[in-house]
Amino acid sequence: MADDNLPQVLGPSDLALYDTSRLDRIRRSPQRSNNAVYDAFDLIGGVPRLAVWADENPGEFFTKLLPRTMQSHQQTEHSGEIRIISAIPRTVLDGEFHDVTPAPSDD
Repeated sequence: MADDNLPQVLGPSDLALYDTSRLDRIRRSPQRSNNAVYDAFDLIGGVPRLAVWADENPGEFFTKLLPRTMQSHQQTEHSGEIRIISAIPRTVLDGEFHDVTPAPSDD
């Protein structure tokens, strides 16, 4: 791809900083596709442009973009049993109930 086919958002000084010889290669693997996205990110302004956008749109940055980049390392295991333990004892007003709590052992 010749330098004159690049979008007008790039000036001559930008072209001097970026190796445009890689732009005409066909990318097939997922890793190369990710690299293409990162290359495009750099071409349109990269981190400085993102920082300016984030400063102008803090709500969008903190609620939409930043959470997507954070990886969740929490794993929740559940036995399938749900126990509800009330801090307030049941009364007659709660209606009939059968207490299935095991009696304490005398051991």
